[in-house]
Amino acid sequence: MSTDASLQFRPPAFLRGFPADLTILVVVVVATWVAMVLPDEPVAVAIRGLLAVAFVLLAPGYALVSALYPAAPDTAQPVDSREDPDNVERLTFAIGTSIVVAPLVALGIHFSPFVLSLGSVLVSLSVVTLSATVVAAARRTSLPADERYESPEILTGTFQNRAIRPVDVIVAVAVVGAGASLAYAAAEPRVGESFSEFYLLAEAEDGTLIADNYPSQFELGESKPMVVGIENREGSQQAYTVVVLLQDVDDEGVVTEQRELDRFRANLEDDETWRLEHEVTPSFTGRNLRLTYLLYYNDPPADPTFENADDHVHVWVTVSEPTMEA
Repeated sequence: MSTDASLQFRPPAFLRGFPADLTILVVVVVATWVAMVLPDEPVAVAIRGLLAVAFVLLAPGYALVSALYPAAPDTAQPVDSREDPDNVERLTFAIGTSIVVAPLVALGIHFSPFVLSLGSVLVSLSVVTLSATVVAAARRTSLPADERYESPEILTGTFQNRAIRPVDVIVAVAVVGAGASLAYAAAEPRVGESFSEFYLLAEAEDGTLIADNYPSQFELGESKPMVVGIENREGSQQAYTVVVLLQDVDDEGVVTEQRELDRFRANLEDDETWRLEHEVTPSFTGRNLRLTYLLYYNDPPADPTFENADDHVHVWVTVSEPTMEA
């Protein structure tokens, strides 16, 4: 009776044949979305912190690197002349690529018709990661079996007797340390940090307020509800002014026309939250107009702008002429 010293892990049938490292990317994306709906308990916050490391700082970059390099490195070649990266190089490239991809995604959302929010960033990074993962799997499986990049043994569940290199230990410790640090930072209350939160909310179909589902289509003179919110985390009482502008912006980001629609004031104690439901009534027509909310500490300047505001949020709207009824 023969024995095998290797440990074998058999994944579910629907995942067999799909590379283990790419399967983990899909799991990380799904787990991150699940973690977002967990209650804000310390353990849940720590879990979100750990997943944030993998989702933002590793997953998109690893998927893109895997799509670019489906083949295993040629071990017969000198290290300096190999075309395909080994495990350590893949991890390094993945982290570096993710650090570039995440801010580019946020920048793209900012200049798109969509609202820059946690939800839109998560959706965009998920699309990038999952799309690149599918491409990576297709490219890898199209290669002959002996040329494909194979998932590390620790992911496939097959451990052969071999020496562990010092660099493997260093990389593992670095990744675990980074994840633990971020989880601790996310779970531990921040002491001495002062800031104000400024946001827009709209009503969902079930009546709850969410940072999404903003009205985007108006007729001239039509009013629709919005909710603007401020949370004072400055450590002391603070006065605020909110200026609401409707702006026509050209392709280069220059404001060609704007009108002030409303102005609100709030005086908040430390840790106090203020929300105001109000009606937005556009005063001129146009496509892809920027409905802008500018936040100022105390009083605003004579000419409120994006540049001189202490904070700002915006949504894109289209305002058309009223429909004439027959």
